[in-house]
Amino acid sequence: MQKQCIRPYSGKFSVECDFQVNFNPERPSEGATPIYVHGGGAYAISTFAMSGQWGYHNGKQIVYVAPVESGKNYHLKCIGDTDTFDLYVDGVLLMDDAPFRNKVESVNKIAFGTGGEPVGTEVFWDNVEIKAILD
Repeated sequence: MQKQCIRPYSGKFSVECDFQVNFNPERPSEGATPIYVHGGGAYAISTFAMSGQWGYHNGKQIVYVAPVESGKNYHLKCIGDTDTFDLYVDGVLLMDDAPFRNKVESVNKIAFGTGGEPVGTEVFWDNVEIKAILD
């Protein structure tokens, strides 16, 4: 997993990237974590592309919201503040005011990776852009 550390930030921010996952047909429940946001050692935002679905962790369980197609290129944009986030996939809002997985005072790490032990699953990111949004 590749990580980018940032200074603690407690305001509105965005993470954008191009993303593709190629699921292993023999292990369809495996997948990827397109965008993770951490704060103070806790997961704040956990998004998933697994079991053929886009999803996020709401603090209690994974909530699946829409199908994700293996081998397709997607553009992701996540906009967060201090306790909720929105996730757009190809410009379509899939997660609206989704709750953070854990309450955090600030964010200090953005991570991208694979979920579980995704044997045979391929994951690609490109054009990653992280921004503070100043209102």
